[in-house]
Amino acid sequence: MDTVQHLTAFQGRSGLLAWRLLLALYGWFLVWFGFQQPFAIDVGKLNGAIFLICLMTAVLLALSAAKRRQVGGRHWQGAVSGAQLFIAGWLFLLLFTLCGSVLTYMGQAVAAPLQDHTFAFADAALGLDFVRFHAWVGTVPLLPEAMYAAYNSCMIQFLIVFLACAVTLDRENAAQLCALLVLTIIPTIVLATLWPALGSCVYFEPVAEPFSHLNPLACREYLPHVESLRNGTFASFDVTQTMGIVTFPSFHTVMAIIATYTVRHYRSLFVPFALLNTMNILSTVPLGGHYFVDVLGGGVIALSAIAIVRWNAARLPDGNVHGVASPAGA
Repeated sequence: MDTVQHLTAFQGRSGLLAWRLLLALYGWFLVWFGFQQPFAIDVGKLNGAIFLICLMTAVLLALSAAKRRQVGGRHWQGAVSGAQLFIAGWLFLLLFTLCGSVLTYMGQAVAAPLQDHTFAFADAALGLDFVRFHAWVGTVPLLPEAMYAAYNSCMIQFLIVFLACAVTLDRENAAQLCALLVLTIIPTIVLATLWPALGSCVYFEPVAEPFSHLNPLACREYLPHVESLRNGTFASFDVTQTMGIVTFPSFHTVMAIIATYTVRHYRSLFVPFALLNTMNILSTVPLGGHYFVDVLGGGVIALSAIAIVRWNAARLPDGNVHGVASPAGA
């Protein structure tokens, strides 16, 4: 693990936690897929991802070798560490996305009993009306467009976070983001496997279509994948055609909270991220086909994971949970 930390510029307990969790995620996949194999994996469609993984690994090795030989001055060394941090973050995100996507599809292939009625009942018990909210979205000028943009912004947000961490050499924060992603996807997959659902749009069949001009399949785009996984006709996993198929809990909510949390020390980013991700969370119901309880479940998972990661980071001998550089003053 020391070699991995030097190679990626992740440091401290959060760096160790992130890579160990990723290894555990891949171990879970290998064991589960070895026993179940509900579908084939189109290896040919993985060529692009494999090429990127090899390329980023080669660049990280070259940068690590340059640092070990202490080439250049102090500022150059800092630039190399920043580049390591940025590339390692995106390498981690790519590896996480590949494994997490396959596992979510495998979970839906288990075909556990659908829980749409339960989730709809829970929403009603909380006084939350999906149909009314869905119709209201279409009456507010530019709100569907804002929701659509926010809902599809998660990967761009992570790019910005890793870039900010690289510029400020905030190794701890980058490591915490990576750890949080894996720490939250694990319970998300478990819960989605045990309590699957077809989604609020399928259950309520709303008449209003506020996003039809942006995506005619909005709120139902994932349905063919879920149905074919459940009836056993899903033949091959194509990494280029995967989509979010989890209803409960909402992983979009999880990512929105995580992204906002990881820019809490960056004054120029926190307010824009908070506003964007508030819109992101609101969009998960009418655009993502979620129930309101899905959003609540995602919030609980995200906040619990943040508490665990903060506790883990606070165990550092010097008590520092913010990393080497203080981005608050950046």
